[in-house]
Amino acid sequence: MSSPRASSRRRVFLALLAFGALAATVAGGLSLWRLSTHEDEIARSVEAARPWMLTWRVLIFVSIVGFWRRIATGLAARYGLNERQRRALIHARWRVAAWWIVLDLVLVENALWHLARWLGE
Repeated sequence: MSSPRASSRRRVFLALLAFGALAATVAGGLSLWRLSTHEDEIARSVEAARPWMLTWRVLIFVSIVGFWRRIATGLAARYGLNERQRRALIHARWRVAAWWIVLDLVLVENALWHLARWLGE
């Protein structure tokens, strides 16, 4: 019989393996789609999917912020953090959320380019 820790590691490994297989399948499908589709059609498809991708990002963001206390407590238990470290991790919720929003605006929404364009007008 295996220990609970070994069982937990196996579940994490299997989840990561499944995620990797899904990512490889999606990447392969996108590559094949790119080879068989004209660039203009791809641009239209990406633009049409933009609201759905935004919805997905917001859903992930809200879920992580909403379940932060549970996530932090689980991580603290898993990695053996003491009570002070666990509380610091819990209190970092809004700092992490703020940085997540900044990164999303800069990397995904291209906010710096829009700001430079707006200032140049």
